[in-house]
Amino acid sequence: ARSLALAEVALAVAGEDLAVLVKVKEARLVSGPRPWEGSCVELFLAGAGERTEAARAAAPGELRQVFLVPPVSGQPVRVAFQDGDRQAADPSLRVAARLTADGYEVAALLPLAFLRIGARADALLAEVAVTAHRAGGARLRGTLFGAPRPYCSPAGYGTVQVEDR
Repeated sequence: ARSLALAEVALAVAGEDLAVLVKVKEARLVSGPRPWEGSCVELFLAGAGERTEAARAAAPGELRQVFLVPPVSGQPVRVAFQDGDRQAADPSLRVAARLTADGYEVAALLPLAFLRIGARADALLAEVAVTAHRAGGARLRGTLFGAPRPYCSPAGYGTVQVEDR
């Protein structure tokens, strides 16, 4: 049977990093003025104690949004994070990508300290959003857990359990 999934996502804690592997099905990679307007994987991450708006208000800035952008339009793969109203780079964020027959794979190592997630955390909250394009140019957007506005709040994020360190 043919899969209709837009992407496959794997997350793991690897030492002091969150390891991420995303395999995206995309007919035509597109560059956009902002990462989410082109081909992109967005990671939204927060500590497991931050699910409610009240908890977010008590600990502002704990939500992290990271962009993984595949190599497109002659540009290399890149990783950035949302810093206020701009996307910024950080040398501690490591990323690699490769094109595949039906899209691309992107892998990243993101330091837990950078993500503001404790190295001994038993769980974290996450949402993964993928923006991809059909051959004709139609934009597709999908999320792993269906969070309604993941860039604003962790409400709707999935809980990712950390086991067997």
